[in-house]
Amino acid sequence: MFESREIAVIAFGCLGTLICLSMIIEKNTQKIPNWLNLSGIICGIVIAIVDGQWSLHLTGFFLAFLTGIFFLKLGISAAGLVKLLMAAGTIAGPVIPIMTLVLFLLFWGVGALYRKLAGPRDVDAAESTSSNRLMSGSLLIALASLLSLLLINRPWEQAV
Repeated sequence: MFESREIAVIAFGCLGTLICLSMIIEKNTQKIPNWLNLSGIICGIVIAIVDGQWSLHLTGFFLAFLTGIFFLKLGISAAGLVKLLMAAGTIAGPVIPIMTLVLFLLFWGVGALYRKLAGPRDVDAAESTSSNRLMSGSLLIALASLLSLLLINRPWEQAV
């Protein structure tokens, strides 16, 4: 997607830093701040200017917006994560939102299957799990984004 390898390394470095920072901040405050998301979108715009492939970066932005709205409507995430996905889509293009959606649905399905096979739980434990649903969904989406980032960048192939 990127014109040169250097731009790809910078983009993936920015995206990895953005996702890691958002996971740490959300773990501590239960929110992803707007300044972090806005800095990611600005970083994506700068990369789009340098890269010259506006259509791919804008497609990533809008596809991430739709993916984030899907997560928001399901009640899995909050609005901060939607904005974080939009920043990731602006930086890395449409591949990250698509892979994030696919990997999240895969993780979510495996988790649902595990809960189904594990059997019934205590009522109090089920209530505490449902109250923490937004947090676990957001972290799972962020982990799916990081895994997507690793699968796209493949740092193990470049280490020679």
